[in-house]
Amino acid sequence: MSGTSLYKVIIAEDEMLVRIGIKHTLEWKKYGMHVVADVANGQEALEAYQEYKPDILITDIKMPLMDGMALISHIRKTDSDLKIVILTNLVEFELAREAMNKDVSGYIIKVSMTNEEIAQLLSKLKRELDERTTTQMTIQHIDSDVVKEHLCKDFLFRNRYSETEFADIVTRHGLRLTPSRLVTVQMEIDQYDKLQERYQDHKGQLIRMSLLNILEEVLAHYDRGEIIFDSESRFLTLFSFEDITSEHEITAVIQTILAHMRKVLLTYFNVTVTFAISAPESGYGVLKRQYEQGIKLLQAKYWLGTDQNLFIGNGLRAEGIIAIEVQSQLKAILNEWPEPLQAVYKQYERTLGELLRDLEPTKETVQSYFQRWLHMIVLGSRMSPESAGMLLAEYTEQLKASTTLSESVNLFTMQLQEIGQLIRKRPKLSREVSRAVDYIEAHYNEELSLQQIADTVQMSAKYFSTLFKKEMGIGFVEYWMHYRVEKAKELLLSSSLRSYEISDMLGFADHSYFSRTFRKVTGMSPREFRNEQHIQDVDVDVDE
Repeated sequence: MSGTSLYKVIIAEDEMLVRIGIKHTLEWKKYGMHVVADVANGQEALEAYQEYKPDILITDIKMPLMDGMALISHIRKTDSDLKIVILTNLVEFELAREAMNKDVSGYIIKVSMTNEEIAQLLSKLKRELDERTTTQMTIQHIDSDVVKEHLCKDFLFRNRYSETEFADIVTRHGLRLTPSRLVTVQMEIDQYDKLQERYQDHKGQLIRMSLLNILEEVLAHYDRGEIIFDSESRFLTLFSFEDITSEHEITAVIQTILAHMRKVLLTYFNVTVTFAISAPESGYGVLKRQYEQGIKLLQAKYWLGTDQNLFIGNGLRAEGIIAIEVQSQLKAILNEWPEPLQAVYKQYERTLGELLRDLEPTKETVQSYFQRWLHMIVLGSRMSPESAGMLLAEYTEQLKASTTLSESVNLFTMQLQEIGQLIRKRPKLSREVSRAVDYIEAHYNEELSLQQIADTVQMSAKYFSTLFKKEMGIGFVEYWMHYRVEKAKELLLSSSLRSYEISDMLGFADHSYFSRTFRKVTGMSPREFRNEQHIQDVDVDVDE
């Protein structure tokens, strides 16, 4: 049954009064059913079955020409879905029990069975048929989505069809498309990983099917456009406007549909989305170029922000917009720079200048600068290695998760202010320890000893060691080692130097010792650190 149609029923019973009674005393429509045939023997029942393809067969067991058992056996050879109900009396009950082994749904005992009991049986059959119909429609819908996705991707990405062949496919499958004034819309779900986490759907299959269903309903409401799954967090919608010639009107219609999509996704999934929208062009051949332009524009949402409509071909070059956004937002950080970190201010200003000279920076490039800046600040703040390690690890994870430049800037500014507050609250160092730290940081790449530092501050080695550990929370040798490792991190982040070159610059006796020290402090090799920050390594280190 589909839509408003009724489930079809055949009644096979040789006793006319019983057959007519069942047909006319029950309110079949109440159960979503109607009787398409009532027959007096098994042979007629089989012919009626072949003609009407019913959903339910109600049959007596003992009938002329072909009995009920033979009828059931014949049907079950090719049809396992038909719902079958046995008409029986107490004398035939053993035969009815045998029939139950042939996947019969129930039985009606003549004379003694009440209308209420029959109604319960019919209600049960209706529920089972409804569930099966819903499942079949879902499978057909899923199959249709998969077929449509493959056809579109075969044309867009695999060059399996010519424009003419694709036009024939569109017509044959009844897709809501024509080659007139085509518009592609790339939709990307913002913070898709959080959606996966919320629904515990790490493969994304449930999310994909649910989103396609609800978005297809939106398009069906407007009777326009086709949507397919693109990849992970992206969906591609294709529109055509054979009926509208004004580009202004086309844009208005698209914005109305996209606003509807955005609303239902926020309502039912609590997610925001970003759309990349092409200008209308005719001919199926334009779809590939429109798609590529949309992907490129979506990559710019890190700079331009999420939850908005981005239009292709609006006269602004993406790299120009990016340069303006980077300059504006990163220079604003200078105004937020805390007083206790003024020593690092010039370093930030200088490295910011390096970044701003890049007219087309990538998200990865900018985020590597944020990592570099925080390492500079941590070094300049003289935080304890334990605190610095925890802060940097947490910041790295949050930075990777940030989806826009504004998020990254806000995160960095927040860390900047927190470190400034920590410095303000920290007890002031004694003159001797402060001088010692200055000396270590100025000569970190030289061979240092406790006695050498103690002589510099004019104290005994024993007393200096005790005082340094009391004020810094860490011994002299450990502080020196951690400082050198932080310097190594800064160089790994900011340069393409090989790790053995960094080892030499930092004054380590050999590369093997440098690698062991780096791993001892960070838990990873220099190369692994570079890879974790998504920075391309330039060498294969040995002795790691």
